Amino acid sequence: MVFSRFGTIAEALPDIGIQQVLDSEAVSKADIVIIDSASSLMPDDLDDKGRFQLMQKLRRITSEGRSIMLCVDGNEMDSKLLHTLRSSAEIVLDMKTAMIGGEIKRNIVVTRYLRAAGPVQSSIGWRVEPSMGFIVDITAVS
Repeated sequence: MVFSRFGTIAEALPDIGIQQVLDSEAVSKADIVIIDSASSLMPDDLDDKGRFQLMQKLRRITSEGRSIMLCVDGNEMDSKLLHTLRSSAEIVLDMKTAMIGGEIKRNIVVTRYLRAAGPVQSSIGWRVEPSMGFIVDITAVS
C-alpha cells in the first residue's frame, strides 16, 4: 500500500496527519506500507510522550508482520522526532547528490542496516531514465 501526500488523484483532505494515516483501514490490510513525503505528515509540536506514542504505534504495526517505509525530508520535520525515527529504524537509507565533472551523481548511502545477512555495500549509485525507470549503477556495486 502506497500513501502519497502529493500526486494523488483523490481530493485533498485538510488536517490529515501521520496518526490518521496509520489508523486507516488500508494499513491494517497491507503487508508493506510506503508513506511518501511522510515528513509533511509529521506533527511539529510533539513532546517526549508524543514521540514515544508515535513510535509505539509504528512498532505495534510492524510487530503484526507489516513493514513500513517512511520517506522523509529532514528539513521538513522536528529534529528530535527524526533522530528518534532514525535510531529506531532497522534500515536507514540516505539519498545524496553531488556534482562531479559537471554531472549530477546520485547515491543511496546505507546509514543503518540491522541484521544484514552479509556484508552491506555502503554506497549505491543510481539514476532514473525515461522509459526505463529506476536503474542501479552496477559499475558502482561490488
